[in-house]
Amino acid sequence: MNKVNFLMVIHFHQPVGNFNFVFDKVCQNSYQPFIETIKEFPDIKLTFHFTGCLLEWLEVNKPKFLDQILKLTKSGQIEIMTGGFYEPILPLIPKNDRLGQINMLSDYVRKHFHYQPTGAWIAERVWEPNLPSLLNEAGVKYIVLDDTHLKYAGLSSDELHGYYMTENNAKTLAIFPSDKKLRYLIPFGQVNQVIDYLKHVSDLQDGLAAVYGDDAEKFGEWPNTYEWVYDKRWLYNFFLALRQNDSFIRTVHAGEYLKQNEPLGRVYIPTASYQEMGEWSLGADSGEEFEELLNEVKADGREEEFLPFLRGGFWRNFLTKYPESNQMHKKMLLVSRKIADASLEPKNQNADRKKKIDLARQELYRGQCNCAYWHGVFGGLYLYHLRSAVFNHLIKAESLIDEVIKGPKDWIDCEVSDFDGDGYDEAIVSNSAVSLFFDADEGGSITELDLKSKAINVVNPLSRRKEAYHAKLLEQSKKGKQNSQPKTIHQRTFENVSLANRVFYDWYKRACLLDHFFGKATTIDNFSHCKYEELGDFVNQPFGIKMIKNGVVLKREGQVASKSLSVTKTIELKKDSAGLISIAYEIKNTSGENLELWFGPEFNFSLTNDDVFEQLFLEKEVSLKDSISGVNVRLGFSKPADLWHFPVKTISQSESDMEENYQSTVILPHWKFQLGANKSWDLDMALVF
Repeated sequence: MNKVNFLMVIHFHQPVGNFNFVFDKVCQNSYQPFIETIKEFPDIKLTFHFTGCLLEWLEVNKPKFLDQILKLTKSGQIEIMTGGFYEPILPLIPKNDRLGQINMLSDYVRKHFHYQPTGAWIAERVWEPNLPSLLNEAGVKYIVLDDTHLKYAGLSSDELHGYYMTENNAKTLAIFPSDKKLRYLIPFGQVNQVIDYLKHVSDLQDGLAAVYGDDAEKFGEWPNTYEWVYDKRWLYNFFLALRQNDSFIRTVHAGEYLKQNEPLGRVYIPTASYQEMGEWSLGADSGEEFEELLNEVKADGREEEFLPFLRGGFWRNFLTKYPESNQMHKKMLLVSRKIADASLEPKNQNADRKKKIDLARQELYRGQCNCAYWHGVFGGLYLYHLRSAVFNHLIKAESLIDEVIKGPKDWIDCEVSDFDGDGYDEAIVSNSAVSLFFDADEGGSITELDLKSKAINVVNPLSRRKEAYHAKLLEQSKKGKQNSQPKTIHQRTFENVSLANRVFYDWYKRACLLDHFFGKATTIDNFSHCKYEELGDFVNQPFGIKMIKNGVVLKREGQVASKSLSVTKTIELKKDSAGLISIAYEIKNTSGENLELWFGPEFNFSLTNDDVFEQLFLEKEVSLKDSISGVNVRLGFSKPADLWHFPVKTISQSESDMEENYQSTVILPHWKFQLGANKSWDLDMALVF
């Protein structure tokens, strides 16, 4: 009888910055019962991958769990893979960081599990063709990608039961394709369906491999799976069925199969991730069109035939789709360059300098965790606490490396460059206390404001954007709730349909110093829903930019209600008052006519959530206090103002359902005034932390 080799690869991960109770809950619902189950089947071999973010948490909170993994490794039941320690998207970080992250996890596996890893898990299976040489250099022999990747290279399903070799600059790497049918059957199908499929593979040819590679959270943590997998004993029955059918099913480690079998051939894979990721990386409108096309193909029964040619978008599209992701990414690259430069000079570094560089590098690595940089079926980028964690670690890293580079003396840096890679200049103004990032092309706004003592970016909102799944939410809100059966999160329906009434879209990117000129019918309600009349052309339009000694001057010759008007804003840091940001406005009527104006500069402050703000408003000052982070914000004005404030919340999908998430609190002082021809209106503001 022909035999099939079954390779079961399980990926364990929780993102940097996730809540402690989430780690604990996932351990209780998924990780621990999974381990307890496999201990009953010592003859079943598996391959495990743990990310460093999870390992660090387990080491402190669940050390006995790690002891169990060590025993399973020593017994030969499981093998351990390496990868980027903090689960970065490898192509998106510099080469030195890629190697550093992989070596860091390999060292951890050797030290704690007494195992030399030869395989690597690729975060979100994001593949780019230059990776083989990098992984080869890091000592990696094999990886697991989706079978979809190899189908994009022209291979068919029946050609994917083994591994293929690829290379870059003659540096080779073995690739195991994870079978999509198995990923959708395990654990959502019936056990006999999985066994029947493995029998089908064995019938094709003796000695082939069927590879399953997916998340551990599918076993108990994903919606409606705990009862199915453990209470109804799906996982136990599955392992029992593997044992009972060992006449044709052999469970093996991926590394073991690699040593014992020849490759099926050589392949070159284009840029890719898993199929759903390609869909998520598209814009909302193109994503809806793509989904319609996929549904048509599936309805015609031609999915297998056409899917290799329907790829969706490219992972890097997220950096365009979400400018906030691009901000984090370019901040990360900036910090990485600083660390790399500091590591080169001087050659003979003292112990304290080297220690700070090493600490900065580890903080940088934590800030490279991929989960907050994108969004699909998981909350990801939409979750403020994940974005905040990324900035927290990047700010810590930058502060440490600035100490190395600049020393203890007071300093102020001002630079203009194309920071975000859009072809337009941005400005960065910083000192030892704060860093300000200005986007001249987007209304001359502040897109990042780092408080270094707290390691918090207090301008960290996510704008409310159209998502392809919003159409589904609106449709399902008319149908009401539907029954929930155990199924993959790519197939489930939404239950929290009441949120459909709270979907709003911003026509500009939320930031600070966004200059509004309101129509007479504007109210706080229609403004907060972004359904108001904007008379000016300043909010998302380009400003000229000029550096001065301790800051920046931003100016635009624009219009309000077709009348010429200029806005100049000067922002400065003070050496003798590190937490003070001085803001001066000059609004000049260049139209030659008298103007009635209603002006308000919008500030978006992102702290813990809107509920923890203690707000105090006087005519010439507003104070905010975040009781959790300990951040205090005071914004003073030279002229008495009226004030609007409200939270910005987004509606996004997660693995469990549709969610409403806090993004920022808008603080908008505003003034109504008349401005004569060629006259100016001046305003001074002080932003104090």
